[in-house]
Amino acid sequence: MKTISFRLTDKQAHYLELIAEENMRTVEQLIWHTLPFGISCLSQEEISISVQKLPQDWNEKDKKDLKEINHYSENFSPEFYYKDKEVHIDYKENILHDLRNTLIAKDKECDVAAELEALKEAQDKFKKAWLAKQEAKRQAELKAMTGAAAK
Repeated sequence: MKTISFRLTDKQAHYLELIAEENMRTVEQLIWHTLPFGISCLSQEEISISVQKLPQDWNEKDKKDLKEINHYSENFSPEFYYKDKEVHIDYKENILHDLRNTLIAKDKECDVAAELEALKEAQDKFKKAWLAKQEAKRQAELKAMTGAAAK
């Protein structure tokens, strides 16, 4: 689990503390609650949230696409990205986990380092298969050209 800190002016911190207290939440819970909406709003105008999925979030179509190397680039299938509209992280759930004292256990459900390693391995395997397919295609075209020239 990681802790992220950011700087606020005293006035900004005071304002957030008042809003949190008014809503019977901690500042951390308030931020967890506002993150999904804020990120969603920003993705519509300012930022992209189209980031690579972790392997544990791959669906059956994604797994099938790993075998379909004809119509993707060597850099992986575009389907392996969370879409702007796709809900892949619900920060608001942290409030409930915090209240139940299960946030640390929830964090342990995903070994991010292992997931990133699995992602790298899948990307490497995909790229190798894609390059082999391209080489086979090139060889077939070359063979066809030399066969036609010999006639």
